[in-house]
Amino acid sequence: MQASSPATGTSTQAQLVAQQLLELWHHAIKDARPLYSLIEELRIGMTDLKLLHHLTLATEPPTVKELAESMGLSLPGASRAADALLRRDWIAREEDPQDRRMKRLSITPAGAAVLRRVEEARMYGLVELVARLPSEHLEALSAAVAPILADLEAERP
Repeated sequence: MQASSPATGTSTQAQLVAQQLLELWHHAIKDARPLYSLIEELRIGMTDLKLLHHLTLATEPPTVKELAESMGLSLPGASRAADALLRRDWIAREEDPQDRRMKRLSITPAGAAVLRRVEEARMYGLVELVARLPSEHLEALSAAVAPILADLEAERP
């Protein structure tokens, strides 16, 4: 039986693996200059990134109120963030077909391109890290990660 942390209820082994993953991530983002440069170039904040990301994960276009709730933002805060992204053509606002008083938000191709660029900049450090691994470590890492990713994908709604 594995020991559990009283504070979180997670096993000691789970905490150890989580700590190892965090340390690996720290190595991967040691040189985050490409990401920071891109964020500066795009003049995009964390709330903007979070909003775009939430829209990509939404099963149907949310209203501003639904988006605010899912993001943990106030309604005025979510509305201001959405308005700014609308002006940049990164999201679109459309009438709800069942209730024309409600407006639904969706990410535009330009907004999706922004997220792709951010992901590519995030990948820089990961690529640099794994490229330095000996082939046997790279193969072992791939063998360990592949079934985990498959399970996570299967859990997606």
